[in-house]
Amino acid sequence: MENKQPSKLKFALNYGAMLGLVLIIMHVVSYLLGVNSMESKPYQYLGYAVLIAALVYAIKVYRDRELGGAITYGQAVGTGFLVGLFGGIIAAVYMYSFISFVDNSMLEQIVAQTEQQMIDQGLSDEQMEASLEMTKKFVANPVMIFIIGVLTYAVMSIVFSLIIAIFMKKEGNTFFTDTEDTQQPQS
Repeated sequence: MENKQPSKLKFALNYGAMLGLVLIIMHVVSYLLGVNSMESKPYQYLGYAVLIAALVYAIKVYRDRELGGAITYGQAVGTGFLVGLFGGIIAAVYMYSFISFVDNSMLEQIVAQTEQQMIDQGLSDEQMEASLEMTKKFVANPVMIFIIGVLTYAVMSIVFSLIIAIFMKKEGNTFFTDTEDTQQPQS
C-alpha cells in the first residue's frame, strides 16, 4: 500500500472554517455589547491573539496527527498561512454580508474615525478633503472591506506563520529507517 500524504488543503479549510467561526462570534458578541470593533484596541489585540492561537494549534495538530510528529519549516508556514487565509475569507464574507444587509453604519464610523485622526494630526482642510475622498473610495464600500479584510488576514497569517514555524518545526529522523540501524554497537 502507498503511504498517502494527507491533504493540507482539506485540513486548512477545516481549521480555517473554525477560525472564521470564532472571528464571527467575536464580532457578533462585540456588536451586541455595543463595542466598536474598529476602534477598540483590546478587541483588536484579542483578534490577534485568537489568530495566533489558531495558527499554533492548527500547525501542531497537522504536525502531530497528520504528519506523524515531524514538520518542516516550509510545511508549517504553508499550513499556518492557508488556515489564516481561509479563516480570513470566511470572516470577510461575514463582514461583507453584515455591512451590506445588517448595519452599514460601520462604513460611516470608519470615515469619521479617519477624519478625527486627520484633525488630531493637524492636517489642513485641503489635505483632509483629499484624504477623505480617497478613504471613501477605498473603505466606504462593502466590496473593498471584503478585499481589505482578505488581504489583511493573508498578510497577518504569513507574518505570524513565519514566526510560529520557527518554534513548531520538528524534523523527522532521516538517517535511520529501521531499528537495527539505531542500535549502538556493543563493546
